[in-house]
Amino acid sequence: MMRVNHVSILFVMALIKQGESLSPMKEFTSVFGTFLGNHDEYCGRVGSELGLQEKLIKQATALSLLRPTVPFIYYGNELGQPEENISGDFRLRYPIKSSEVTIQKSNPLSILNLNNKILSLRKKYSVLRNGVVTKLESLDNTDKESSFLAYFISDDSSTDEFLCVFNFSNKAVQSCSFSQNLTENDIATSMLIGDSDQDNTIVFTDDSVTIKNLAPYAYRVYYIGNSELKNVFDDENYIENEIVYKTMYIRGNINNWEVLDSFLMNAANMEGDTVYSIDIKIPSNFDSKTIEFKFDTGSWLNGYNWGLNKLNSDKTSGTVTSIQDQSNNIIISVEKNKTYTFTFNFTKLTFSVKEKLN
Repeated sequence: MMRVNHVSILFVMALIKQGESLSPMKEFTSVFGTFLGNHDEYCGRVGSELGLQEKLIKQATALSLLRPTVPFIYYGNELGQPEENISGDFRLRYPIKSSEVTIQKSNPLSILNLNNKILSLRKKYSVLRNGVVTKLESLDNTDKESSFLAYFISDDSSTDEFLCVFNFSNKAVQSCSFSQNLTENDIATSMLIGDSDQDNTIVFTDDSVTIKNLAPYAYRVYYIGNSELKNVFDDENYIENEIVYKTMYIRGNINNWEVLDSFLMNAANMEGDTVYSIDIKIPSNFDSKTIEFKFDTGSWLNGYNWGLNKLNSDKTSGTVTSIQDQSNNIIISVEKNKTYTFTFNFTKLTFSVKEKLN
């Protein structure tokens, strides 16, 4: 039996960033594999490792599948499923949630459908399975350089060629440039994955390529040489100067003002806005009729937090402003054993706290 060499996604990222042409030798591409997890590794599922942040899970998924190797998808990872225990079994072996499959199938921009779209591209274009990766060198300064990745996937036996671009930073980027000598000036392109509104924001010269208007944690796939192909997956929404934080927590008297995974909010793109949300059940032993809290990125000293100054205890929504004084807490009335949905619209800097009804 032929031995398959598995390469973790973090190792793949390191290789792509450091090497010149980083595919395995062409004749061996079909025996190398990339994966985001398996059933008994030390670290958790990718969903948990990335804090259930959909943007990060999708970017990792794209990076894993957009390689001319054999992709291995451990069940549940195509959904971004987090780790859970069942009957004392290992946390990575929880059964796949059929209800979540149904939900994601109906959402054209879900993690599941991203997997399906990229796998369909791999099936259609053999170069994505058997081609050669050529990394492009960043022309930006050192600090900015580490935030981006771009590489061509090509094959001498095929006219198909792709450019893959990643923004690893949490900030929207107006432009990033890379050196290149593989493609001629002013060549036609089609953006297959990415913000379709930015389809014409890629510029080739004789020795460089510039990509403009990248959203935080963006991943893009361009087909080189044809401008008539249709976009197959567009969940990117470029907003100038947008910043997205990897983590957002509820910190308050309900958790002794600590950073706890159980109070980590989920992030989603809602009509172009970055929105964090979480359901919290008030425990029966909670000894206060009010919750005082802030929205916090995870560190008092090095992070950021948002709250309201002089907020009435019965007010459940309003404008949130960035603050430094820890006394300006949001205060809301709650009842024991009831569940409340906390929502923070980071783009508009508004929030709401509403009782969740069964």
